[in-house]
Amino acid sequence: MRRQKPAQPGVMRRLDGHLRGAVLDHLYFSDMLRATATDRASRAALRCVKFVNGMKAASLSCVSVVAKLTHCRILTVEATSPEELAHLVLPLTIMKDLFWLGFIFDAGAVMQNWQYHCDRLVRTGAMRQAQKLMVFEPLRRTRADRLKTLKERELQCAAYKSLLFQMPLDCALRCSVDGKVPEGVCLELIGRGANVNSVVNRITTLQLAVETQRIEVIRTLLAGGADPNHSSCEFTLPLLAQAMSRSPSGEDDTAVHVVKLLLEFGVNAGYAASDGCTALHLAAENYGTQSWAVILEIAQLLMNHKPALANALWTFKKIKKCETPLGTLMRRYSGGDLPPGAAAVANILADAEARNRFNERKRR
Repeated sequence: MRRQKPAQPGVMRRLDGHLRGAVLDHLYFSDMLRATATDRASRAALRCVKFVNGMKAASLSCVSVVAKLTHCRILTVEATSPEELAHLVLPLTIMKDLFWLGFIFDAGAVMQNWQYHCDRLVRTGAMRQAQKLMVFEPLRRTRADRLKTLKERELQCAAYKSLLFQMPLDCALRCSVDGKVPEGVCLELIGRGANVNSVVNRITTLQLAVETQRIEVIRTLLAGGADPNHSSCEFTLPLLAQAMSRSPSGEDDTAVHVVKLLLEFGVNAGYAASDGCTALHLAAENYGTQSWAVILEIAQLLMNHKPALANALWTFKKIKKCETPLGTLMRRYSGGDLPPGAAAVANILADAEARNRFNERKRR
């Protein structure tokens, strides 16, 4: 019988560290398998593992290892075909603390049988066991080694919808918002009691929807009670700034509709980061994310909603300088002439700034 290749000393030390109270954040399955095959202490330490990354789907059938990962919270799985969805049954049943599950298909994976195998996973009921799950990401690796969501026909099939309704409601809602699932599913989940203000890694569900710029989903969340001014966010930038990112669909005016929608539901147009940066500053900076025609519309919307934004100061402590949105725009083009679109934005910013100063003098 061929002997198991011993684990590298570094792997052994990391695993054995659990017996002394150390915290292991990251562990590749191949290293884990080698270590646990040769060392009893390492096998005992598996119960402390929190994060397992890059595990092959077929490796999930290794009961001697997976059965000990009872406290794993984050698991990412590499798969070659939809058939390997069946390997999720054991970890979903064992890992009661599972919080984040990523299932990543190879670039060459054939997805023709996705619905069939997704339905088989639904029939096992294993997803109902993951009561603490908050993120489920079925992704596909591109040939450029980037990750992207699955295609619409895969995320809109009846089997995937059934899988969503087996997940915890908050997790299912985030999956629906972040993917290409119809907005009707989001509405149904909210009706069943999903929390529209849930936060994962300091990112709200509404932020996910704004990032994907799915207007009907954003409207559904806002109508369902989502707070556009929620303070628990990862970004120091305003929510409106996220709305100004280029639309994934390539439609330039999508950002305008998102900004209108957020203002309609009471987003704080004057929200500023700790350094004073506002959404209007970021619109004026516009590093190629939108056409200047779109920026002109957004700037007018923001200033009509809150005229004082034109005079808001963005503070740069290192260089001891403050600038208004107009100053931000002029700084970007300090080395040359303004393009026609940027000149139009500069004109309305200058007019609004001058008007605010005049009104301030009158009040005095």
